Amino acid sequence: MQKQNEKKELPRVKIFGAEVKRLKVKGDSAERGMYPKAPAAVAAALVVVVVVVVVVVVVVVVVVVVVVAAVVVIVVVILVAVVVIVVLVMLVIGVVAVPTKGQARFPPSSENTSQEGLMLLKRVCIMVGDNVTCPPAEVVVVVVVVIVIVVVVRIVVVVVIVVVVVVVVVVVVVVVVVVVVVVVVVVV
Repeated sequence: MQKQNEKKELPRVKIFGAEVKRLKVKGDSAERGMYPKAPAAVAAALVVVVVVVVVVVVVVVVVVVVVVAAVVVIVVVILVAVVVIVVLVMLVIGVVAVPTKGQARFPPSSENTSQEGLMLLKRVCIMVGDNVTCPPAEVVVVVVVVIVIVVVVRIVVVVVIVVVVVVVVVVVVVVVVVVVVVVVVVVV
């Protein structure tokens, strides 16, 4: 039994010895092949990280440009709206009336004065009988411009708040995605 075992074990030893040599050779070749693969994997991970960072930077730059452009457009629209509204109000209330001692008198029956114009005049003018006594036309224009600016500023504030919230959400989402991608690349 021992001889049979020895006969069985001897080939195993030889086979084991041969396999050990083969394993060493394979191990050497595997190690030689593994070292180039490790930098390649690191390089690929770095490339992914760099690409993600570049994308994040581009997205942030685009968002900033869009926000700045939106603010510029809003400012331009405000200026145009103020000019247009002032001109329309001037036409509605009929500021072309003849001034009297630094004041303008606006007959309510005038064709140049509408009901909307009278309602606006009641805020800045004094109605006496059939005539409406107002401050100088410049004062009326300033009051109208201030009212328009207050209304527009409220709208702009709301729009800016919404834009800021959207930008913050986008940036947070992008940062989270970048972190997840980096973690996945590093872990995997």
